[in-house]
Amino acid sequence: MKKNFPTQDNLIPLWFSIFSFSLAFVIFLSLNVHGQETSDFHKISGYWEGEFMPGNHLTMILHFQESEDGATVGRIFLYQENNQIQDDALSDIQFDGKQLKFLIEAKNTPFRGALSEDGNAISGEFQFPDNSFQPVQVRKVEKPSKGYLAGKEVGADALDRKYSVTELQNDFNFLRKQLEQTHPQLYLYTSKKEFDRLFVQTYANIQNEMTEDEFFRLIAPVVEKVHCVHTGIRPSEAYEKMITDSPGFLPLDIRFVKGKAYVINDYSQSSSVEKGMQVLSINGRTVEDIYKRLMDCIPSDGYNQTAKTFEVNADFSRVYVRYIGKTRSYELKCVRSSGEKVRLSVRALTGKELEEAMRAVYLERFPAGLPVNLKTDEKKSTVILTVSGFWARNPDDYIAFLEKAFAEMKSKNVQHLIIDVRGNKGGHPFFGAELLSYLAKSDFIYFEQPEERPEIAPLYHPWPVKENAFKGDIYVLMDGGCLSTTGHFLSLLRYHKLGTLIGEESGGSFYCNDGSKQLTLPETGIRFNLPQVTFQTAVSGFRKGEPLLPDYSVTPGLDDLLEGKDAVMEYTMKLIKD
Repeated sequence: MKKNFPTQDNLIPLWFSIFSFSLAFVIFLSLNVHGQETSDFHKISGYWEGEFMPGNHLTMILHFQESEDGATVGRIFLYQENNQIQDDALSDIQFDGKQLKFLIEAKNTPFRGALSEDGNAISGEFQFPDNSFQPVQVRKVEKPSKGYLAGKEVGADALDRKYSVTELQNDFNFLRKQLEQTHPQLYLYTSKKEFDRLFVQTYANIQNEMTEDEFFRLIAPVVEKVHCVHTGIRPSEAYEKMITDSPGFLPLDIRFVKGKAYVINDYSQSSSVEKGMQVLSINGRTVEDIYKRLMDCIPSDGYNQTAKTFEVNADFSRVYVRYIGKTRSYELKCVRSSGEKVRLSVRALTGKELEEAMRAVYLERFPAGLPVNLKTDEKKSTVILTVSGFWARNPDDYIAFLEKAFAEMKSKNVQHLIIDVRGNKGGHPFFGAELLSYLAKSDFIYFEQPEERPEIAPLYHPWPVKENAFKGDIYVLMDGGCLSTTGHFLSLLRYHKLGTLIGEESGGSFYCNDGSKQLTLPETGIRFNLPQVTFQTAVSGFRKGEPLLPDYSVTPGLDDLLEGKDAVMEYTMKLIKD
């Protein structure tokens, strides 16, 4: 029987949800999704703009373009007056020269329409998750009237363009105003007095024209002071496209282990690079200074450092470019395992080259299908359930997966369940509650704050335990990549004493800010994720700013990383055996 899963999207109107649990800020770093190749693509290429839901002061902009491999990609933007409230990728784009179809995957909302005879308008309708329909018409425009592209030359080189002092001041004032007027916990960790001082000091440092990336690096430490993983900035869409095609990324997988940096994988194919060599400096800057700079820029909840380190180790090259800067070649001072000190020079990769190299080595970082996986070791009566995200394009698929998995565990009398949520940056709380209902010993309440919201009302009331709830021993693997909904999930596990936590301090805990709106700084186009409300699980004994620690602390060492060993999983298996 198909269950009516109460997702955010089918409980409230599409674009006006104040609750939109993102997959933490790093998921905020979204990419365009490829659609169907089509020889008629040129007919819809470019920008389309029109009014949406008349009377609400909403402007919708569609943007279609062709990727290098010939596929159609697109995005949808929504503005309420001059404030951007949506920026989502389009997928499953189909166009036969007349009829147009696509899907807003993040909202599970399809569009069907057609191109007008004169080729200057697209008319059609969106089908919302509640099965209601909203007609819309957009017309072809040379450039949009809203957002950072309004009044600017479309296609200008975003990497080199200089912005005037006045333009940069306008963007900074916009950023400050939005933070002060909207953020629900702006002064939780940094006092108003300190923020005022920081705002004044940063504004005073805008004395000369800057490129977008220079300005980005100026304001990143200001945003970090909010100490909120959902509050963050990312480069403009134009800049990100240009940087993807431009050389500038370090072709090495560098990880920090106990404060020191090591080369784990080499994407440069240089004979002089040795895996395991320690890096002392990059382009004349010590790794200690580099690490401190990154920690001062990467957002995290409270005083948490493991989320920052997780982000650095997951993709050092991109983090380095974003917060320190790019160059066409990199000069490194290193120490080989023999103790010999060496100097290396490596050519930078483009963003596309780096991603291709990473895919070849770390295929598991680019999952397809449901973000859940099950492995069974019948000899040890142990099941490993990997949950890399609390989301699914079709919630019924997620529900069916869990129903089948836990029914099989019960029928086979499985004694030990390992749930691996390492690197799970969150998702929608209903998915977290659904999994928890198979682990709980009795009915539980998920949220206690803020005041009950109709779109997620079931989470404020007792959530029933499943008939096939697991009765054996539960072990949960965690690390700094556990953010947002995953932090909530872990806090409820800890509070209800449902399992043994193993690994590193979680990046998230019992509360977080979200219900975010996506804004664009009016001049540079830098994108800004801004939460509007705070959510807190129904637990006690937790304090904001305090770490959510494992029962058994296990951190992979250098040898584990080089040899591809999973130290946390091995430790867990030993616990089960003993």
